[in-house]
Amino acid sequence: MRRLYVVLLLIGMALLSGVASGFAVFYFLVYTLIGVLLVGFLWSAINLVGVHLSAKRASGLAKVGEFLEAELFIQNRSPLPKVVLEVRDLADLPGQVTGTVLNLRPFQRVRWLARAPLKKRGVYKLGPARAYSGDPFGLFRLSRAFPGVDEVTVYPATVDLHDFQLSLSDMFHHGVRYQQSHESALSVSNIRDYNPGDGFQRIHWASTARTGRLMVKQFESEMRNHVWVVLDMHQDVQAGGEIDNTEECGITIAASLAEKFLSMDWPVGIMAHGDHRYLLTPQLSPVFHEEMLRVLAMARATGSKSLAELLRQEWGSFTPTSRVVVITPSTDSLWLQELSGLTAYRSRLAVVLIDAHSFGGRRSSQEAQSVLQQDGIITYVVRQGEPLSAALDYRQTLAYRPLLAPILEGR
Repeated sequence: MRRLYVVLLLIGMALLSGVASGFAVFYFLVYTLIGVLLVGFLWSAINLVGVHLSAKRASGLAKVGEFLEAELFIQNRSPLPKVVLEVRDLADLPGQVTGTVLNLRPFQRVRWLARAPLKKRGVYKLGPARAYSGDPFGLFRLSRAFPGVDEVTVYPATVDLHDFQLSLSDMFHHGVRYQQSHESALSVSNIRDYNPGDGFQRIHWASTARTGRLMVKQFESEMRNHVWVVLDMHQDVQAGGEIDNTEECGITIAASLAEKFLSMDWPVGIMAHGDHRYLLTPQLSPVFHEEMLRVLAMARATGSKSLAELLRQEWGSFTPTSRVVVITPSTDSLWLQELSGLTAYRSRLAVVLIDAHSFGGRRSSQEAQSVLQQDGIITYVVRQGEPLSAALDYRQTLAYRPLLAPILEGR
């Protein structure tokens, strides 16, 4: 488009010069440049006439790290050849441009396979496929969209965190699986929303009548060994680029930890204040797992509430048996003070500090790490480019290294 503006400027200058001087050469230049514009526009427009695109895409559910494929069929239904025709699809996926340039003979039909890596979680529209055409002078770039739009939900990536531990007692019982009790006579500890698969006898009719939606009873035994994953989605503490940033790192850690604890038969809950307030009560069902991944796929770190405000507001969700994992890039001292209440509440607590400085932020996490370790809280530090499985290995933490040294040396 910059060349087009230059040509228009030259036409204006030549026309003014011709009017001022009366020299025919300036009028000739005006006519020549206008002719170039007309030829360029007609070339670009005719090159799209008769072009038809159709696409078959693998839509639905996917995961960061996987590849998404789209099969495009490009057909020239015109008796004129198509020269330097650019075809693009999957344009809404972040991190790459998926397209090709080709020449088509009259009535030729070709097949092209687009394959794009999924680099960022979210919900994306696939399509419409577009064809682009330009002229030999580089003045115009016309496009044409073709019907057909699909949608894909990209779940966050997950990493095997086999060596992540919540507390010192867990370290001494590494690899132990905890099973739920399924006794018939149980005391109710909480009320939550109904999920498909919940038994009819679990419905709490009083809460259902009060709220206008199905509510079910959650029993005390189901809440033993439950874990709250607290994710800091405060906008002001995030750092990094479009894809490699503290927000995506925190989401990946949260999803990975949830999978780890669910595989141990521990109910997991998610707590975050981002673009919305997310509060998923600890549960264990496969339906809940899918819902949790869907929430983590769509959540955005655009929240206005700090981690300290989140902990203060959601304090009532924690119980004496709660296990809590806090994931944050924040180094603010206020949330560190809020955590002292959790340690006094005898909750098992771990903190994952995402070092925002390594992602381009201003402040390092070293000071917050020292404060947490002095309070006896097991603390993990994650830096940009470091494998999560290594960063979240309890043998790398400093808080309990003096206590664990004799044990680790004997392994």
